[in-house]
Amino acid sequence: MVRLFLKIFFIILAALFQFVLMPILNIKGFFPNLILIGAVVLMLLDFETDAFWLAGLGGLLLDLGGPIIFGFNTIFGLLIVFLMRFLVRRFFPQINFWLTLIIIFLISALYAFLSILILKEQLSTSIFIVAFYGGILGIIFYYFLTVVHKPTQVIKIGNK
Repeated sequence: MVRLFLKIFFIILAALFQFVLMPILNIKGFFPNLILIGAVVLMLLDFETDAFWLAGLGGLLLDLGGPIIFGFNTIFGLLIVFLMRFLVRRFFPQINFWLTLIIIFLISALYAFLSILILKEQLSTSIFIVAFYGGILGIIFYYFLTVVHKPTQVIKIGNK
């Protein structure tokens, strides 16, 4: 129960960072979606349940306070995590630096592109800048989580 409350607390904290910190750190008025990047990184590190929680609850929080139509962040995040569950694991069993950067770059570019279309703004090259920015943040998240969460070794005794 305590772990669930901690997860919800960190999801709310991530949404607050998205609303408060990211507009300050924007590039040409655009900034990457921290909730989406976090969900993708969690999925790449095999934290499926946490990735779905972050995409669902975090996306809902972004929908409540964001300028995009209600449901976009939640549905997009959950679809991306769901697709990654099948596609990335099937075709890329080993995740490395470049693959992480490419996946997050493409997802951030797709998110920025769809956001611009929904908000009816003019398309520009800032999509690629935001996608690269998202890729860099994704790499930072990825390495931070790999350092913080070191898998415990399982020692087998006997033939079982």
